[in-house]
Amino acid sequence: MKRTLRTLYALLRIRFSGLMAYRLSFFTALIADGTLFIVQLLFFRLLTRSAVEGWSPAMYTMFVGSFLTLDGAYMATWFFGVIDLPRLIRTGELDLYRVRPLDTLFYLSFARMDGGSAPLVLLGMAMALSGAAQAGCLTLPNMLLWLLALAVMYVLMYALSLLVRVAAFWMTNTNALGALENEMVSCSFRLPLPAITGAWKTILLLALPYGLVANFPACALAGQASPLWWLYTVALTAAFIAFALLIWRAGLRRYESASS
Repeated sequence: MKRTLRTLYALLRIRFSGLMAYRLSFFTALIADGTLFIVQLLFFRLLTRSAVEGWSPAMYTMFVGSFLTLDGAYMATWFFGVIDLPRLIRTGELDLYRVRPLDTLFYLSFARMDGGSAPLVLLGMAMALSGAAQAGCLTLPNMLLWLLALAVMYVLMYALSLLVRVAAFWMTNTNALGALENEMVSCSFRLPLPAITGAWKTILLLALPYGLVANFPACALAGQASPLWWLYTVALTAAFIAFALLIWRAGLRRYESASS
C-alpha cells in the first residue's frame, strides 16, 4: 500500500508539473466542464420549480453536484489512461507498460492523471452540499454516507470504462462501444431517478448501471438510500469490478505484443 501511494504521488507530481507548463489548457478544461454542469443545474431548476415525483429542486442540485464531483474525480485520475488502452493494444505500446516494475493495469490507469479536472471536485461538492443544506438534510452521517457512495460509484465507473476498452483485445475497432459509453454517461447526469421507469430500470440500474452514478450518491446525501439499496449497489459494483478484472487478465493472455 505504501509503495502504491508513493507511486501515485510521484505520478501526480509529474503530471501536475506538465500541466502547469500549459496553464491555458488547465483552466480551459475547468471552465468548460464547470459551465456545462452549471447549465445542466439551471435547466433542472427551471424545469422543476416545485417538487416532482418526490424530488425537490434542492434534490436536483444534489444530483448534479454529485455527478460533477464524481466526474472531476475520475477525469483527474484514471480516465485518460483507461481510454488510451485500445490504442496501446493496437500499436503494441502496451509492452512499455508491461515491463514496468508495477502492476500493468494500475500504471496505465494512473500514468496520465489530469489535474485540470480536480477543481471540479470542489465545485461539485459545494453544489451538492448547498443542495443538502437547502433540503435540510446536511448532517454529518449523511455527508459520510455521501462520500462513501461516491467512492463506490468511482469504482463502478472504472469497471464500466475498463470493460469497454478491454474489448480491444478481441476487436480491431471499439469506436461503437466508446460512442455507446458516451451516451450512457450523458444519461447518468441527465436522468434523475424519477425519470427512470419501466424496463429502463433494468437497463440503467442493473445491466448498464449508469443510472446509479449520480442518483445513488444524491439519495445517500438526502438520507433516502435504504440498507437494502446499499447492499445491492455494493454487490453490483463488486461484481462489475471482478468481471472487468477477469476480462482484463483474459485479454492479457491473448495479447500479441509488438514483438510477436
